[in-house]
Amino acid sequence: MSHQAAGTVEGVEFRGEERKARGRNSWFAPRRACVQRFEARRTVAVSVESARPYAEMPPIYLHLDLDDARRLHDALGRQITALEAATPRCLSGKDGNR
Repeated sequence: MSHQAAGTVEGVEFRGEERKARGRNSWFAPRRACVQRFEARRTVAVSVESARPYAEMPPIYLHLDLDDARRLHDALGRQITALEAATPRCLSGKDGNR
């Protein structure tokens, strides 16, 4: 994944072969996620985009208050830590999925 930060928005490009998301009508391969903070409201929004253009809203849009966003962050961190502990690394020390 590559990261781009600009002001209150950070974008992450997805390249892994196992990426998938469920949108309004069907499954799709997510291309990018954007995370944006709204300081006045103390909220965070996450949008997940596919390679196909969309008219008004991305296929997935999640708007969370700060406490919910923190709980999601913590849960993702715990799951990543558990996967890293359970997954043997290749001899080169690099994990091909990162």
